[in-house]
Amino acid sequence: MPEWELFYSPLSCSDLDDIYDYIATELENVTAAQDTIKAILDGAEKLEEFPFIGSVVEGLPFVSDECRFLGVRNYLIFYLLTKPRIFIDRILYFK
Repeated sequence: MPEWELFYSPLSCSDLDDIYDYIATELENVTAAQDTIKAILDGAEKLEEFPFIGSVVEGLPFVSDECRFLGVRNYLIFYLLTKPRIFIDRILYFK
């Protein structure tokens, strides 16, 4: 059993759906949508082995010390560490 386990918030799942829909529908590129989602999920899975790889979110008083983010392509995966869980909170576009 892995030391850390990923959990996705309903909002992060909705983010993934929105990312896929935008790329597949608005940009009319299903292959790019599939590749982007795969890259994001692969990046998130790396957190199970390297949970501290992401940067700490700093400077926001309402954000936990355990809130981190990891960049994957043009997206940021925001997550919280509460051992043994890695809670994926949001996945947002960033350029």
